[in-house]
Amino acid sequence: MQYLCDFWISCAQIRCQLALLAVKYPLSIEVLTEPGARFKAKAMLLFRKLRAKAIVSFVFDDVTFARWPMTIGSLKCEVDVAYGPVQCVQPI
Repeated sequence: MQYLCDFWISCAQIRCQLALLAVKYPLSIEVLTEPGARFKAKAMLLFRKLRAKAIVSFVFDDVTFARWPMTIGSLKCEVDVAYGPVQCVQPI
């Protein structure tokens, strides 16, 4: 019962955080068919002063999804620069 409760709370938190992200940035959700992967949330970021655009994707797999927010460190991210002088820097 506790596992089901934790899973439900994780779902609610992810939904709330994605809704907050969607307030500022256009957001789309893509269901993934890969084994172990749940969905990908894509946010489009515009940098007006730089005249640049990047699309940041957050890939939620089964483990990350089920144990959110404790697994935020293992959240997979992808960055695609559409145009402009934006550089992707890998975290240390």
